[in-house]
Amino acid sequence: MNHKIQALGALLAAVVAVMAAPAQAQDAAAVPTLRPTPGKAACVVVPTTVADKALRAELCVTGGSFSHDVYQLKLDGALVLKGIDDETTKGLRGTRDGKAVTLVCAPQNIPPKASAEDIQRIVPGYPADKTKELVELMSSGFSSVELGRQCKASLDEAPVLTVQVLFE
Repeated sequence: MNHKIQALGALLAAVVAVMAAPAQAQDAAAVPTLRPTPGKAACVVVPTTVADKALRAELCVTGGSFSHDVYQLKLDGALVLKGIDDETTKGLRGTRDGKAVTLVCAPQNIPPKASAEDIQRIVPGYPADKTKELVELMSSGFSSVELGRQCKASLDEAPVLTVQVLFE
């Protein structure tokens, strides 16, 4: 009986350790990627579950032609949030069925004289050929460049999507 209690205690300790461990970063390859172009919407749909309810989250980005990009978040086909890139940096906020909805798209800026490793660390999944071109351009001390945005949306603080937006 004592061995069973010890085994159960060890199992419980292992479960607690796993639950207390920090969440692992999501693999960059697993994060959907959008590549907006001027005047055209690029969209990605992410099926998810919030509070045991299936939900279809969709992010669309329309590239600006010498103007701001426009971001739209839809939940189950209904437009919930819409704003320009600068607004998403601070975070767009709204409600759906009385629940708080947020969309934040953090800029991914590459500093002057960045290395290929720096670029891949800041913007995982950025194309290798474009990275090489950018390293050559940035070697001259050119000012920083925004290569992408990491967008995250939540419903009542529960994550509903993470999307990598790349500007190529």
